[in-house]
Amino acid sequence: MSHNFQSIMQVHSALRTIGFAVALLGSSTQAEEHWRFSRVEMAPLNTLQLGDAALVSPEVLESLSAEGGGAAELSAGENRAEVLLYPIGRPVDTVSMKKALRDRLGVEPGDAAVTLRLLAPGEGRLEPVDKPIRIESQPGDGSRWPGFVVGAPHGDCDMFTGEIVAETTRQCGVSSVCAYGSRISYLGRWIDVNRPLQRRPRPQAYGILPYRDWTAEAVAIFSEFKTKALAVGARPEVAQGAPPLDLYLDFHGHDLSVTDENGKKLYRNVFECMARGFSLEEVRVLKSAFDRCVAEEYGDEAPPSHWGNLPEDRRYDFNGYPADFFYSGLGARVYGVLASDVARRAIHIESPNSVRLEASQRPRTARVLSNFVKQLRDELVPASLARQSDVPPATGGVASGQWVRVPAGDFLMGAPREEGWSVEHPQHWVHLEGYKIGVTEVTCGEYARFLNEELAAGRAELSGAEVHEASTGQTWCVLSPERPLAMLARKNDRVVWSEGREHHPVNCVTWRGATAMAEAQGASLPTEAQWERAAGWDAETERVLRTGLSQARFSPTVAATLMNSGGPSEDYVAPSTTPVGFHSESRSPAGCYDMSGNVWEWTLDWHGDYEDTADTQVNPTGPAGGTMKVIRGGGWDTERQTATPSFRLGVSPDRPLPNVGFRLVRPARGT
Repeated sequence: MSHNFQSIMQVHSALRTIGFAVALLGSSTQAEEHWRFSRVEMAPLNTLQLGDAALVSPEVLESLSAEGGGAAELSAGENRAEVLLYPIGRPVDTVSMKKALRDRLGVEPGDAAVTLRLLAPGEGRLEPVDKPIRIESQPGDGSRWPGFVVGAPHGDCDMFTGEIVAETTRQCGVSSVCAYGSRISYLGRWIDVNRPLQRRPRPQAYGILPYRDWTAEAVAIFSEFKTKALAVGARPEVAQGAPPLDLYLDFHGHDLSVTDENGKKLYRNVFECMARGFSLEEVRVLKSAFDRCVAEEYGDEAPPSHWGNLPEDRRYDFNGYPADFFYSGLGARVYGVLASDVARRAIHIESPNSVRLEASQRPRTARVLSNFVKQLRDELVPASLARQSDVPPATGGVASGQWVRVPAGDFLMGAPREEGWSVEHPQHWVHLEGYKIGVTEVTCGEYARFLNEELAAGRAELSGAEVHEASTGQTWCVLSPERPLAMLARKNDRVVWSEGREHHPVNCVTWRGATAMAEAQGASLPTEAQWERAAGWDAETERVLRTGLSQARFSPTVAATLMNSGGPSEDYVAPSTTPVGFHSESRSPAGCYDMSGNVWEWTLDWHGDYEDTADTQVNPTGPAGGTMKVIRGGGWDTERQTATPSFRLGVSPDRPLPNVGFRLVRPARGT
């Protein structure tokens, strides 16, 4: 199935409504359908998918009575090239174009004489870009590759990653799935196919808005991509409640750079990789195996790889300049195609241009992937899966159902400017009234008892493997074994917890399902501010901690139920939670357990940017609306870097996930 967007030409025609000032220049050198430029510059990366495009000032288009996407001819001396015209915010004497066009015209960036001539209807052969989104799957040899899939969710936007992944299937027989046409950002199209997020187009303008939304369109395209991946790669026999894939590998291309001492940007010729489900020792083996595969194909020109799981790779050296690891694939790992309920193991690879852009490089890079996935199939994944047992710890930790009082007061919310991600900025002062917060996350036992009370009272109903609110039909939670990794299951007309999981934090609960329990108990979900205050503010020293575990910083000795923590949770199959408060030595300053790790936790707030104000905010509750609710704290399949008290992630309130649960708050009068 393909997906058609509204006609891109509607965006083109909107150009005429934008309030550009018209500058006809009044020069006799400008013929009615001609324009002369004196400067040439490189086209921005987000315009490369427009094909043979010339980007000019909107004033030039207005002066020539030309529409965006219209056909023209550029000439420089005897050299000519047909192009499509698009607007860009540049001076009227400047034309921007990609390198292939500059080579055809024999010009370089800088001063150059280039003439534009509009083409009459029917004279040109180029058509404006209007590619539908399409998702193509290639079944491999299932007898040799059961449970293995390689994907390219942005097969053309990431510059030939789809071609490389398809060639990998032809070379070694592993199944693959590739998506095309999902990102033409200059024309307002941007969908993260490997997770259900979308950047919306700018109103009456070219380009996209800077923030992502959880949209029905993005959900449909992500769901098709995931469904096709499972259709070609799922193991023929899957244990009840287990993920259908053994390994999913996501292949991308990146545009990372570093800045030298002169302010010049240098492209990072490196691979950035992230693995999920592997121990730290196993990730080091993965890195060594991958680097060998690259070196066998590219020799001395082989780009190095850096793996975000490894502490030594979080900051690395590139040509003598420090570079921070960037591409972790977190959203896709939490709720996308790299998630734990899709595949038992997952790898995210961001590749450099040097292994993709030249046609001769692509079969070579496909050989790199072919050799790497063969090692994953034959050695690395089986060894990793064999390390884990099926039995999680059933006891330990602390009693659930306890509350701790958090006194009224001010605290610093967010991360310092030099730390954290943009969603954590700006750091700002907040005043909160006193409240009580759960010492632990809500457990499977507690939530099952709540559901059974609601079912008995007729306020909830069971429908297959889901529990719905009777009056609205809204989903509260999903159950095992139909839902991989859910720790609650249906037994006749009741809900029970899986063996050994009574005291583990509940998972696969929607925001609405968490809110329903809160309201039934005279409580609520914590606001972001309440959650962060309890997780990371040390009232005695008046300082912010960068871990929710009573320590100023994460270190290898910090005990937490997190990915690559080295704790006991890594020794048994997913969901690798522990009983609440299992790491009893690790508490937040307020006295709460598992504020970093075990499961992410729903909060009351819609996801949005912080208000940039110097004023102290009083009892903030976030934006008035949105498409995603904020989750906090990281989970059992999350790395330490995103399990800090101030890190924020948005998820649809209707999405039940195997790594998300919740805790409750109550008002505390007179504090």
